[in-house]
Amino acid sequence: MNRKSPLRPAKARPVAIFLGMLLTGMAVFFPAIVAAGPNDGVEGLNEDQQAIAARFLTFLSDMDAKFFERARDLNGGVLAEESKELNFDFADYYVRVGRGPVVEKIGRMTGKILKPTSDIQRPTIFGRYYGIDVHAKSPLMGQVHAAFVLQIYPDGSTAVGGTLTVLTLIVTVACSGKPNSSWSSIS
Repeated sequence: MNRKSPLRPAKARPVAIFLGMLLTGMAVFFPAIVAAGPNDGVEGLNEDQQAIAARFLTFLSDMDAKFFERARDLNGGVLAEESKELNFDFADYYVRVGRGPVVEKIGRMTGKILKPTSDIQRPTIFGRYYGIDVHAKSPLMGQVHAAFVLQIYPDGSTAVGGTLTVLTLIVTVACSGKPNSSWSSIS
């Protein structure tokens, strides 16, 4: 039996496509080993750590290009972009935002972790953060948030983490008959 949901809007595919790209990206998270370029922060790492760091940096670069290109395609070739770099003693952040008519806003922040910001954090010899958020124009589509982090510590241990969250808009009609909306998190 092949039924289409009457609640599914015509342009409901953007979030599903981004989720598919994200999962595909994770499947290729460890492609063939590539050499990291200079000033990537891998100089103090041993050979194995450099390979992991280089593959992570390649993954971030590839996913960034794919996400923004797909947003541009979904927006009919239109994506107004802006970028900003923020530098602090503890980290450098690189922000990129795109806006359009279907994928209303896509935002990405990468971070190069330089040193701990509190006593409960361990110092790292390599640390990167990648976070992306996607907001579709349709209020029936949720917001996608994905984040990944790789940290390599002086003792040789490594931490890799990530999260994927889809926020859905729940619209209810109260006794007054007026819509009341709230966000709910699915992760």
